[in-house]
Amino acid sequence: IAQSTLREIELGKTSPTWDTILKLCRALGVSPRELLDFEPDDRGDLPHDFKRFLEVARLLTPRQRELILEVMEEWVEYNRIKAK
Repeated sequence: IAQSTLREIELGKTSPTWDTILKLCRALGVSPRELLDFEPDDRGDLPHDFKRFLEVARLLTPRQRELILEVMEEWVEYNRIKAK
């Protein structure tokens, strides 16, 4: 997911496509329901841990973000296989 796309979603300028939602879910190791049905904090914002994840990701280069996503996807796949 392009950083600019993620930023526009965060700012409410655009809505994520289903494909983008699925990519975020794979990267975060959560289901679409978990991603979309979160408990907001007192201000109605994203949960703190998700917000922190996005803030840190913004500081990385595109290549670093891609590498992190690859590791996260592998981790999710490993956990999926292990759970069987």
